Amino acid sequence: MLDEFIIPFSGLKNGIHHFDFEVNKEFFACFENSEITQGNLKVNLELDKKSVLLVLNIKVSGTVIIPCDRCGDDFELLIEGRESVVVKFASEQDENSDEDVIYLSFKDHEINVAQPVYETISLALPYKRNHADGKCNPEALKKIKLFSKEDLGKSDSVDPRWEALKQLKFKDKK
Repeated sequence: MLDEFIIPFSGLKNGIHHFDFEVNKEFFACFENSEITQGNLKVNLELDKKSVLLVLNIKVSGTVIIPCDRCGDDFELLIEGRESVVVKFASEQDENSDEDVIYLSFKDHEINVAQPVYETISLALPYKRNHADGKCNPEALKKIKLFSKEDLGKSDSVDPRWEALKQLKFKDKK
């Protein structure tokens, strides 16, 4: 499925090259434990080939279906993101190498950009992922409110062991 994300760079001249991809639910199914299960995104990838490295400028835009942090129901979220990834050529990857750099062997002639594209999409997700106000599942919100009140009632009571310790504290002062 991810074969369309393989770019053969060995035949490309030095300079900037453009690639466009479509991302859908089949793409997200290829990644284990992905919080995104569905989406419809356009990916514009700019590959800047240089003699000793590649620079990938990835732009994503479109919608993803993710669960709401407030009510748990899935909803459609519009996202846009942009990331740059450096690809270096090396005979061996140094142990102290930068995690933000992809290393390829000098023998490699193509790169699969699916993982960097997936990471760009994931990084474009906002920290808070909620429905617009008034759009959350009202039944779920009622249950959350009910359980929150029950938890508050339990936290108001004081553990009897603390009461016994407080009595010891006050006896020493007398």
